[in-house]
Amino acid sequence: MERNLTRRILKPVGVRLGMPWLSWHVFRRSHSTFGEQIGVALSDRQAQMGHADVGMTLHYTHSDLERRRAAIEAIATRLVGKEEDTEKRADSDSERHEGTRTPGVYVIEEIGRAAGT
Repeated sequence: MERNLTRRILKPVGVRLGMPWLSWHVFRRSHSTFGEQIGVALSDRQAQMGHADVGMTLHYTHSDLERRRAAIEAIATRLVGKEEDTEKRADSDSERHEGTRTPGVYVIEEIGRAAGT
């Protein structure tokens, strides 16, 4: 019956909405991802989705890209100083590419210099 519902209802609706990739798994991924974003405990999401293994719930959860970027920037700032400091370094860097460098780039470069590469 699920396959019939998918073929008769879900897929045609997805096509009309410009989302031909729409499937039941999209709803599962959305549930798990939105649950993470609003702070639902992993164990609760696992139970709601009926997973025996928490790894499966994590498989359905898509991390928030902006949150990940902010975390990397915070780590880079801790390692190399404030953003203004890294901009001063960038101004003296002859290989600087306008608008593409972030504190994280400087961390990687400093690690490379320290390693002698």
